Amino acid sequence: MSDRITIKKPFGGHLHLRWTRKMLRETILLVLGVYGRGIVIGNLSKPRGLVKTREDAVRYRNEIREAVWEAHTGDRFEPIIPLMLTKRTTPETLEKAVEWGFNFLKYIPGKTSTGSEDDGISLDELLEEMPLRCLKKAAELKMYFLIHLERITKGGKLIPEIDREVAAIPDLIKIIEAVPNLQISVEHVSTAELLKFLETAPKNVTFSLTVHHALETYDKAFHPDGTIKNPFLYCMPVLKRVKDVEAVRRAMFGLNLKLKGRGYSGTDIAPHPEASKRTIPPAAGICISGDVAMPMRWMLFKENGISKEEFERFESVYAPTRYGLSPEEGSCIIKREKWMVPKTVGQGTEEIPVYMGGQELDWRVEETRS
Repeated sequence: MSDRITIKKPFGGHLHLRWTRKMLRETILLVLGVYGRGIVIGNLSKPRGLVKTREDAVRYRNEIREAVWEAHTGDRFEPIIPLMLTKRTTPETLEKAVEWGFNFLKYIPGKTSTGSEDDGISLDELLEEMPLRCLKKAAELKMYFLIHLERITKGGKLIPEIDREVAAIPDLIKIIEAVPNLQISVEHVSTAELLKFLETAPKNVTFSLTVHHALETYDKAFHPDGTIKNPFLYCMPVLKRVKDVEAVRRAMFGLNLKLKGRGYSGTDIAPHPEASKRTIPPAAGICISGDVAMPMRWMLFKENGISKEEFERFESVYAPTRYGLSPEEGSCIIKREKWMVPKTVGQGTEEIPVYMGGQELDWRVEETRS
């Protein structure tokens, strides 16, 4: 049995790198040496605010490029920046963005993720006149619509966090019916019910999957009464039940043939300083660095008898192909070697707790080549 595998360089399908210069210097190290490019979500916290215009996208892209250069690692990373769909977005906003090569539109319902309350649109408002015009324009422009699918309330009542993704499936159906030619990617899918729906959804509706939703369960993060037990495993969408973990794995492994080729890696690197993870409620997000996510997913594939070729397709091929890009020509080498995951990255007020920090892994990323 080989102690080393080589795959095409992976695609960073869902990354959060934040925005202050000090924070970017730390978070860029979570992706360098693993990903050569990736989608960096612009749900930036205040006072900066969301990436709403092409000018915002250019500014953020340049800041990330500068952080790559300042890291002096010799690695390259090219950020793909989506515009955020907000109450200020117009069809003209999207036309201007596409003119400059920004072909992705990200939607996070208000109050379901970091920064989403900034001019956020609720699912109840999404198909009102202006947002609907924007979705139709996005379809016309062949933009890719990335959606965080969760519903917070129904009939004026708060929906438990564990049930919010399933509660939003009817909203996804309405979007598909209203704009049938919209290229939709449902981000970080975490439930068996949503995956079941996607089996029969149109082929222009695809999805991403995270490693934590394939490994961890709700009871690791929450007490039975719904209060948070482990803030470092608190994320949105929250961890789910055992049946959901099993469904996510089947989709990830390519065993659900109705979904094969339509689901791809979306690591959802979501760093927060330790202090904000210890507040009540804690900041939502798990900091899974690329050099942790890759070997952990490979170990998961390997332990379940899934081939290296299927692992490569999930990590490196399906997502760029979906987005009209060629897979990277470089490679990533993962070898069997024990190593200890550092507990944190950064220092002082920017110290960020890392998923699996302080624990030993049996495989590690040896190197990536351009």
